[in-house]
Amino acid sequence: MIFFLAFPLTALGCAAFVICSFAPPLRRFALSSSLWFVACFPFFLAVAAGILAIVFGADRLTSLLHRSGTLKDIGSHMPDWIGILIAATIAIITFGGATAVTLLHGALIRRLTFALFRLYVTCVSFGVGVLTMFFLLSAVGVGRSWASLFINFVDIIPATLLAWFAYRKANQFRGSYPHRFPVVSREEFG
Repeated sequence: MIFFLAFPLTALGCAAFVICSFAPPLRRFALSSSLWFVACFPFFLAVAAGILAIVFGADRLTSLLHRSGTLKDIGSHMPDWIGILIAATIAIITFGGATAVTLLHGALIRRLTFALFRLYVTCVSFGVGVLTMFFLLSAVGVGRSWASLFINFVDIIPATLLAWFAYRKANQFRGSYPHRFPVVSREEFG
């Protein structure tokens, strides 16, 4: 179950990074767009687990106190609007939390020196390149034979090229100089 949630969100994050990386006007949004998709996953799990534990825990407690319910009756006492309310709450908290994490990430990386930011964007783009190649080869169905070991080793070549591209264009992956609470000087910002 968890894999079915993590796989598409991570794949969407990788796709967002690659698409934004190769579109010059969108390049500065590459890191934040990919992080937003990846950050949705832990927020969704935490909020869904908490809400479901509260709802089913309260329902189970009610059935134990009244002694009229059985184990197969758990969850059947909820009206339809509660399910819609739960889904809406999970979506709002998940998207809001992912957006907050993305905004905080953007504020933090704008306060790095250029050399440190260049190293950061290179490492992130290499990881995204490896994951993107894994997703592409998995979609094609290559990962099911011994020959896939060699093909997966060749995945490192496009990932390295993406990392080199991000290293060379690091100044375009970054937003503008922070005017409020700058930590580094304009010269260190790059």
